[in-house]
Amino acid sequence: MWLLTVCLLAQAQSLTGQAPAPGGSPPGPARALSFGVPLERDVRSGEVHEYSLIMAAGDLVSGTIQLRVVEALVEVVGSGDSVIESAYPAPPNPQRIGFVAPRSGTYRFRIKVFDRFDGGPQWAPGAYVPVVGTASGGYTLRLDNAPVAARMRGIQPVAREQHPSPRLARLTRDLQDGQRDALEAFWREVAGRGPIVQEIPGNDREADVTFLWREIYDTRNVLLLWGPRSEDNYFARLPGTDVWYTTVRVRRGTRVEYDISPNDREEDRLATRQLDPLNPRRAPDDPTYPFFASSVLDMAGAPDEQWALRTPVRRGLIEERKAKSALLKNPLFPDERPIWIYTPPAYSPTAGPYPLLVLLDGAAYVSNRFGNAPATLDNLINEGRIRPAIAVFDMGNRGGGPAGGPAVRASYGEALVKELLPMLRASYPI
Repeated sequence: MWLLTVCLLAQAQSLTGQAPAPGGSPPGPARALSFGVPLERDVRSGEVHEYSLIMAAGDLVSGTIQLRVVEALVEVVGSGDSVIESAYPAPPNPQRIGFVAPRSGTYRFRIKVFDRFDGGPQWAPGAYVPVVGTASGGYTLRLDNAPVAARMRGIQPVAREQHPSPRLARLTRDLQDGQRDALEAFWREVAGRGPIVQEIPGNDREADVTFLWREIYDTRNVLLLWGPRSEDNYFARLPGTDVWYTTVRVRRGTRVEYDISPNDREEDRLATRQLDPLNPRRAPDDPTYPFFASSVLDMAGAPDEQWALRTPVRRGLIEERKAKSALLKNPLFPDERPIWIYTPPAYSPTAGPYPLLVLLDGAAYVSNRFGNAPATLDNLINEGRIRPAIAVFDMGNRGGGPAGGPAVRASYGEALVKELLPMLRASYPI
């Protein structure tokens, strides 16, 4: 999922710009930045522009940044110069940014400007390495501020408690019995363990899973973000405590990604969604990945991941190509889009025809950070589980559909049959 979002936290009274310039010419003088007013700055590769934000816990700052010519690393910096979150906007379109402050204090919004970033091929990406050169350009930055009370006015979703949690029932009894340390003991118990999984007597197909959120600032609602309908996934608050929770019933052996969104509004969700702080399991599990990750509910008995995780003894090859299209109306790729073509271990053009596998959202499936389909195919082919096959990883209409409606879906089907398949048949024995 390629998403530009600085996902963390804040409330601001004033913003002032500072601009140290390591490795580049000094930028212009520091300027004040007012909320709701666009700020335009000219920049050169190597410059750093910085704005300080005085914030109260739970407040949200959000807006857009639009770059001209150059690329940038945007960082939210907390106390001790610690980077809380980072994002990599690129020209030319405006891209949303936003963060919510976990505690009151001063934060810094830092923009580091570069010619570009090198990150390796899509199927085996590494850390983003900035390249400083001679590029000159600029940016337009606009930020708005919304404190919790104003942002959540009139929003009162109903939490549906469909399944009781025995562990929370026990915590409630302990608190009612006057056990003062019961609440802190509960949080120590669940730290690092993720959601609470509870077996259901007499039910060998399902389990009850309780997701938790600890209130650290003024919280009016909490939403679990995952596959089922969002209106069914609001948390309830355990009265008189900082415990927010929801219990859902799922099949045993479930593995699914999820996020938690405190003080949720749909229009703010890219900024308010967060990893589950109680759960160390996340995807992608890659410290060099600079974009937003999700937490993972990984229950006992989940499907074996060995085919994607195991290093293949023989590997196929991946080639990146461009697919031109007169039929697709995709604003992200108006003339041509990237595709990646996999050929199996020991591939020979004279040994065909080969089966063809087409995977949409191809940038995710070809990457070893996400779907890692090439390793899966390698391992299955090496073990004789499937026939050697050719695979094409296609962005398809990513960014233009299928949310674009039936006409968009129809145009991709036409492009597949009339444009992509003839191009592939001209080069590969399929």
